[in-house]
Amino acid sequence: MERADEGVSVRLCFGNPGGAAVAKRGEEEDIGDTSARRSEPRSPTTEGLIGHVGCEVRLPGKLSNLPL
Repeated sequence: MERADEGVSVRLCFGNPGGAAVAKRGEEEDIGDTSARRSEPRSPTTEGLIGHVGCEVRLPGKLSNLPL
């Protein structure tokens, strides 16, 4: 959030946690469902960024800068 507060545009892009591409990445990188869990927009990592001024959130098929 510090960078967004400094005027840097932050864009968060999430994949479909149930999608084939996310599953394939988990297999290829031998990390199982870690990618799927990290693709959830409400993860602890992103909790404070969603809805924060200067942060844009992109979900599969959607574009929003509002809290989910």
